[in-house]
Amino acid sequence: MFSFYHVLMLVGTTHGLVTSFLLLTSEKNKTSNRFLALGLFSFCLVCVHNVLITSGMNKTFALFNFFPMATDLACGPLFYFYILSLVTPKSSFNNKMLWHLFPFLFFQSYVTWCYFSVVDLPTYELKVEGVISLAYRPVKTLENYLTVVSAVVYIFMAYRKLSEYRKRVADNFSDSEVATFSWLKKVTYLFVLLVLLLITIAIVDLIFNVDEITKIHWRVLLLYLAGLVYYFGFAGYIQPEFKIPVTESTIEPVKASPLSQSQAEQLVNRLESLLQIEKMYLEPDLNSKELAQQLGTSQKNLSYIINSHYRKNFRELINSLRIEEVKSKLLSNVGEKYSILAIALESGFSSEASFYRVFKEHTGLTPKAFIVSQSKAD
Repeated sequence: MFSFYHVLMLVGTTHGLVTSFLLLTSEKNKTSNRFLALGLFSFCLVCVHNVLITSGMNKTFALFNFFPMATDLACGPLFYFYILSLVTPKSSFNNKMLWHLFPFLFFQSYVTWCYFSVVDLPTYELKVEGVISLAYRPVKTLENYLTVVSAVVYIFMAYRKLSEYRKRVADNFSDSEVATFSWLKKVTYLFVLLVLLLITIAIVDLIFNVDEITKIHWRVLLLYLAGLVYYFGFAGYIQPEFKIPVTESTIEPVKASPLSQSQAEQLVNRLESLLQIEKMYLEPDLNSKELAQQLGTSQKNLSYIINSHYRKNFRELINSLRIEEVKSKLLSNVGEKYSILAIALESGFSSEASFYRVFKEHTGLTPKAFIVSQSKAD
């Protein structure tokens, strides 16, 4: 029976299909957007399949009897490929990664075989008997369990890759234009919440047999999932061209000091000289490799000094110095001669958007509000 739930699902599916097309034809972030488009399209097919089953259309129309769709197992890998293509250099992504799609290809081949094995049978009842003889029910049950496992595994893998990338950027790059994908981290948290809800509902169903009374909880969960996935796709589409650092090297966390106390003190003094006197932080593209070379030390030693002495990562340290530079100029005669943007660019920021974001993070105020607050204090 067709209901308001099915209308919502079809409206969402239409939105998803349109977004998939826009992602495929977008000139921005081509590789990553292709994966996101394919993942979104796969999920649209999952939603269509759900509508066919829950509305009874899979039984009413012969064409839809056991219609072959197993794209739920393709969604996890494709969304993971999207994140991987964002945070990993192109050279690291190769055809060997396609083994992630093997479960999808296996089950899709199986349901396609079942469909064409019974498609010519005259009645739905005969088709049921036909697919049962092909072990359809246990295989589909296995597919459903694997779908849940796949979702959990790929959400975890995506979160780990994203966290590693964000740490790598924070430890190596001061340019605030380098993408950190904060929006993507929030989306990942929402997917984690989804998995927790899924597990909770499954356990409650198992213990109290709620599934035999009503399926509304599953429909609410699927609507939440659909909304989340379609938001994910649209948010990905409206993102600007990402600025991704070329290097993928990660500085390993230092558990013990690699330097003696005297060596550490000397390095701190040299670092203070470069930052406070030479003001290297005014260079918009300053990175940890360049700063370490100026100090005549390794990135590992530099990372240790910054973490232990300043209690910050590289990006936090450089941006805090830039903010102090901006604050000083805003409250001096310089602030009367130049615009806020000119001062920000002169202080090492590479764009207006990144400056305002970082300034608000450090002071809790906009630059204009900061000037007003200081004027009142005086």
